[in-house]
Amino acid sequence: MSRTTIMELYILGSRGWHTYTKEEYLRENRYREGAGYVLGDENDPDWSENLANKILSFQGAGEGIIQKLFGTGDYALRQENCGEAFCQAVTNTPGLPRNNGLLPAEHRAYILRLCNSFLTLNTNDPTESLAL
Repeated sequence: MSRTTIMELYILGSRGWHTYTKEEYLRENRYREGAGYVLGDENDPDWSENLANKILSFQGAGEGIIQKLFGTGDYALRQENCGEAFCQAVTNTPGLPRNNGLLPAEHRAYILRLCNSFLTLNTNDPTESLAL
């Protein structure tokens, strides 16, 4: 598998998608711990890019009653949260099981348990996943 550098990171938050360079993300998120994963299908060279496009095309289902009460817009803890784009993308990808995770640890468990055959990189250094 060839490795190309990802120049931008996309993070879904209360104001929608935010784009970071790798350097900006690392500088603004030093307090976070995490792991890096790259999913791919060796039989389909476009698989990873298609999954990434599904994630980035997520715009939310709209503002619900909880979001209206708290003034968060589409973003909320249980619905339209930072992991929802990933959940929707994998759930709508043939060959991957449904993901109903809410917490980052649940997404990690989903990847490690149910996406193992698609896992091409698993590292305790999240910056390693920034190069494919």
